[in-house]
Amino acid sequence: MFTGIIEQLGTIAIISPGNPLTRLLVEIPERWNADLQLGESIAVNGICLTVAEISSTTMLFEAMPETVQKTAMANWKDNQQVNLERACLAQTRLGGHIVSGHVDGVGMVKTVAPDERGNRIITITVDRALVPFLASKGSVTVDGVSLTIIDCKEDHFTVGIIPHTWEHTILQTYTPQIRVNIEVDTIARYVVHAMRYLQQKSF
Repeated sequence: MFTGIIEQLGTIAIISPGNPLTRLLVEIPERWNADLQLGESIAVNGICLTVAEISSTTMLFEAMPETVQKTAMANWKDNQQVNLERACLAQTRLGGHIVSGHVDGVGMVKTVAPDERGNRIITITVDRALVPFLASKGSVTVDGVSLTIIDCKEDHFTVGIIPHTWEHTILQTYTPQIRVNIEVDTIARYVVHAMRYLQQKSF
């Protein structure tokens, strides 16, 4: 479980597609690596991955074909920066929202525009199947970052990015056409599922 508050930026040293597993080597600052454990869960751009190997400055992950197919990982490249978050502890402040690290779909950045206060407004297009799970003032996770939705339309939504978030995440690298991982709010996922189930039931 995660909170969507990014702790560190890493850099993909090597991403090696394979059969059956894609191997992902991520470079990290040594200070962030002090107490990492093998088998630990790390959210990498919002994807929950397991640490398979550790060195003083790297983490190695292995991803199944399902993960690559259902996320933006297929578009990742060597030297690309990624958002990193360790799994939260029981005493962690839930500064963002409840994030599982299970990506629901891939969106595409449509526009990135500054506003008059120095923030950025990002518009992201998504598959219409995800729209019922998105609501104005609700939560969404974009590449592992917990964000609040400003507005949601038939095939896209907008989020506002304050300067701190912009400067400390990979959101600052976004340009139109970039594919991003989307995880909907966990509560919304179960509410929509329950409503659909009840609508299908015959009483």
